[in-house]
Amino acid sequence: MKLSTILFLLLIFAEPMLAQDIDFEKLEVNGQSICSSKSLILEKFGEPIEITNPDYECGFLSSAEQMKEFESMVYKDIVFTGNRESDYILDEFKFNSDIYTLNYGGVDLDKETTIEKLQEIFGKFDDKYSSDQSIYIFIPNLDKMQGDGYLFQFKKGKLVLIEYWSRC
Repeated sequence: MKLSTILFLLLIFAEPMLAQDIDFEKLEVNGQSICSSKSLILEKFGEPIEITNPDYECGFLSSAEQMKEFESMVYKDIVFTGNRESDYILDEFKFNSDIYTLNYGGVDLDKETTIEKLQEIFGKFDDKYSSDQSIYIFIPNLDKMQGDGYLFQFKKGKLVLIEYWSRC
């Protein structure tokens, strides 16, 4: 077998083990899918503290870009953003309290989750950014055509926040 064929086969089989992505269908808040209708979110979490207009400049949750209105349902430590036509998605999750649990494929993510634990779950990270106080890791949607995903923020080595992100 030629060396180039062997290298090609190694790349094909090794890439899925090394590359990371997030399957939105496996991510849940208190057992509820992160992508849900407004009525299901209200049933599971009750009335939000407030409902706001997110006014994103661009991306999948931008009223101006998508030509439809979006709203954010704000709860303590979590925010769902969307509309009646395209449902709502978990826009933000703060790891401040024990009221809400975030689970990915049977594994709990919480304020004790480390970067190493996240890497065990998702594999090697391609996108990792550091600032003075935080480390940010972007994990794209399993559906690469969407061009969206979640940004995981770590402070002092522990998970503090995840935020939904979509390209402009």
